[in-house]
Amino acid sequence: MIWIRSFFRKTTTKVYLFVLCFLFIGIYLLNSFTNYYTNLLNNVFRENTVLYVIGQNDYHNIISQYKSVESIEEALIFTPNYECKTLARQGQIIQDMTTGSVISNIPSEELSRLTWEELAVIRKGNRIFVLPSDDLKENEIRLSLNIQVSYDIPLSELYNEPLDIKHNGTEYNFVIKEIVNSRFPEIHISREKFNEIKEHSNVYAYKVIMNSYYDAQNIVQKLNEKEQNSDFYVYLNRVEYQNDKYDMSGLIEMTNILRMVSLVATIVLILVFCVIIKNIISEEKGRMRLQYSLGYNKTQSKKIVFIELLVLLFFILLIVLIMSILLIIWIKNSQNISLELFDFCFLAQIILTVIIIVSGFLLMLKTYL
Repeated sequence: MIWIRSFFRKTTTKVYLFVLCFLFIGIYLLNSFTNYYTNLLNNVFRENTVLYVIGQNDYHNIISQYKSVESIEEALIFTPNYECKTLARQGQIIQDMTTGSVISNIPSEELSRLTWEELAVIRKGNRIFVLPSDDLKENEIRLSLNIQVSYDIPLSELYNEPLDIKHNGTEYNFVIKEIVNSRFPEIHISREKFNEIKEHSNVYAYKVIMNSYYDAQNIVQKLNEKEQNSDFYVYLNRVEYQNDKYDMSGLIEMTNILRMVSLVATIVLILVFCVIIKNIISEEKGRMRLQYSLGYNKTQSKKIVFIELLVLLFFILLIVLIMSILLIIWIKNSQNISLELFDFCFLAQIILTVIIIVSGFLLMLKTYL
């Protein structure tokens, strides 16, 4: 006990305690802010983004492995039938990038009307996602689209109008039952009709809802690396309104910065921690000679050093936990930011790091003392 009191009275020990507490508290707060902005980003991502996957190979099992996947809906891919004049067609001008000459010029058709392009989730080929619905009859169709413009005629006037769309070159005839507002454009048909058409489909298509921005990025990267077919398409469709409370791009930037700073701070902490332990071992060598002269053997001396270090780590973790909680409470009350008081996962990581470093210390103790 005398040796432990002497250890904590040393100026160097107090410096070590202060430095490590400061670093641990900083990392704990950084982790809390990182989690806060990551959760905020994921919530905004969940409301504003849909993952579309289209290809001739079935990647359902790969996608479903991610816990952040909330739903996977099987879909059919349709293309517009421009001969059906219930919907108009947007104008399109294609120019040669070198000469500037017009290669193709498709005039607009009544810009005040609803267009086929507004229903297309994938601009390449104006592909339309069609999903099944249990509340539609066989020939009924529901249009869902992001209605941000006004039309000269109310969209309800399109109700009961015919709408013909194509799948694999085959034309299917429907009647518009209703048009609803949605962040993402898509079409719903009856489940019976969906299953009937699906039997003749050679393409796998899925609409995926996820609650993790970073998991979605991983899926897109993994599928793009795995699939080399030119017909394969994986796309994160993001829709944001000007009056949305949070800007997703800003949240992504903030979260990436916090994650990077947290990583650098953690590496610095580990390096400083290792240096401090090494210094403690070096400082204790001289005192161990005195202990030998007083009758202590090597095992007893090593045990004293080990206990000193464990007590130091205990005080560090205790101070860090108390100070971090107090700071988080203050931030929550003063800044109205809902940081988590206890992050058990992060605490477990800290304890695991401490165990690994202490294990390394034991090896050093066995080798050098």
